[in-house]
Amino acid sequence: MRGPDFIIDIEDSGLASIIDIWVCKEVKKDLELWAEKDFYPEISINIFPHTLEDKNYINDIISILKGYNICFEIIERRSSLNKNVFENIKLMKQEGFKISLDDLGVGFTNFSILYEIPLSSVKIDRKIIEYTKDKKGFILYKNICELCSDLNYQIILEGIETQDEYDKLVNPKINIIQGWYYSKAICFDEVYQYSKSF
Repeated sequence: MRGPDFIIDIEDSGLASIIDIWVCKEVKKDLELWAEKDFYPEISINIFPHTLEDKNYINDIISILKGYNICFEIIERRSSLNKNVFENIKLMKQEGFKISLDDLGVGFTNFSILYEIPLSSVKIDRKIIEYTKDKKGFILYKNICELCSDLNYQIILEGIETQDEYDKLVNPKINIIQGWYYSKAICFDEVYQYSKSF
């Protein structure tokens, strides 16, 4: 399963941070509309590695969204984890935002990131779910859950699609389940009504 190819094009074009700022402004508009209905969901926002390096962009994001229930999802890329990134992530955490490591178990993820960054949660990638079809993969999955739970991270299991996957993989260590098992992506106008089913 591959992610959308245009993500790389956005990064290569130098537009990533501009798009991150636009997304944050749009999220704020949506949250203000939901607040009129007394609906205050936590929103997760993916943030590009380049944006995390620039304190000016981070200060802009903090200014836009401070006080809202926001979790920023970061993608670990060893080449982009430098002093500026660590300081900016810590600043965001200090300002009340949650930080989640996206795609745990694939790509460039390594164990040191679980120590170095002040995470609130980790998202176990769909690829790890696919590994659990055999014994070796299931052992890997169970131990990832144990490790993250012992580190006191909220565990988000992403990509659960079927009842069989739910029955096999959901355990007391898992805090949030995300995937088509509940619903495919829905538009903004349907979110508030959908939330009433929980």
